[in-house]
Amino acid sequence: MSEDRTQNLPDDSLGQILTQLNSINTRLEGIEMRLDTMEARLDGVDSRLEGMDARLERLEARDYDTKPIWENALKGIADARAEAREGFEKMRAEMREGFEKMRAEIDAGARKVARQIDVMHRSILEVQADLRYMDDRVTKLEAQPSQ
Repeated sequence: MSEDRTQNLPDDSLGQILTQLNSINTRLEGIEMRLDTMEARLDGVDSRLEGMDARLERLEARDYDTKPIWENALKGIADARAEAREGFEKMRAEMREGFEKMRAEIDAGARKVARQIDVMHRSILEVQADLRYMDDRVTKLEAQPSQ
């Protein structure tokens, strides 16, 4: 095992292997530079994320500070809705009551007008009957010879 196998290789093959190794080393160095660049960019992203975390924590702290204000505002809105709903229901009930009164008054008025029309109709019939009677009498008187 002590024999050196590289000694048996043709001269040209050894040069090719060294060229390939140099090429691999060059590509690895390029990859290392890209990795360094990516690592630097990741560090930048990491620092920005930390800054965003800090800002988010400050915003959340402010949110907790304004939470009672929002709760009071929402309660005020709910109270206003309930009050408006109550007012609308009261107004609706009053309108129904007013409409019912108007309907009763209109019905009473219509009945009164119907009675008055009936009375006028009867009066007209009586006048017409009287006129017919008088017309018959005048016709009979005109038919009699004058003396």
